[in-house]
Amino acid sequence: MKLNLKSTGLASLALLISLSALGSCAAVGDQPEREKATWRNPVFGAEVFASAVELGEIDFDDDLETILGSSIEDVERQRAGVRVSLGSDYLRAFVQFFAEEIDEFDSSQLDPGSAVTIDDLFGIGIGVVGSPTIKKRADGVRIVTPYRVGINIVSGEGRFTDATGATLLKSTTEDGDLAYIEQEVSVGVGVNSRGFQATIGLFLTNLSGLVDDEIVTDTDNDDLKFEGSNAGPYFELGYSDPGSPMNFGVRGIVGGVQGVEAFFGVAL
Repeated sequence: MKLNLKSTGLASLALLISLSALGSCAAVGDQPEREKATWRNPVFGAEVFASAVELGEIDFDDDLETILGSSIEDVERQRAGVRVSLGSDYLRAFVQFFAEEIDEFDSSQLDPGSAVTIDDLFGIGIGVVGSPTIKKRADGVRIVTPYRVGINIVSGEGRFTDATGATLLKSTTEDGDLAYIEQEVSVGVGVNSRGFQATIGLFLTNLSGLVDDEIVTDTDNDDLKFEGSNAGPYFELGYSDPGSPMNFGVRGIVGGVQGVEAFFGVAL
């Protein structure tokens, strides 16, 4: 089995380090805010989240394209899980665990006689998240710049069918493991009034994955790769106040990624 995704995550690791530095630099105001950003008083947070989005396109590359066709489009992905974090409002490190389903998609770009299904996906991710305040007003209104940057590793099972007769598969239909690494970036600008917050921003997801090469007969045809980059603007309404142990929100995304995401969390 050859599911080595190490090289595809190097850019994301660099981005995580950069965002960490930006989060720290944002805390250049008064002393209390600076103390939070240096983790002298870290806060533990936990939240549950769920999303249902449609990714515009996932492309098949190299030998996987030869077997199946060029791509699948309008990919409906549901994800639900838990995220735990440690840090301050400016900068928190998080780890998350989630289950995922890919149920429906447009298969019109697949070759005649080809089909694919994807099941039983599970993921783990790490990243940084924060909401630095860039301007305060005396009436309790703050201008904030929420961001979230993370890397997810997702694995599951797939069923691949190629009934053309000259297939690279061992048989007409083969089951095999698959895995992908995903880089997610979310950044926006919002107005927070006594905890109630409205945010507009941009969400980007970039994924790159492999299918187990045990499904093909020849090791010369084992480059079973897929990838997808999709982005879209979002609008979010929620509640987030440093003085409250509770936060929640709902986000709507349009464009290359379409759908909704909701979360509810507590801080200790």
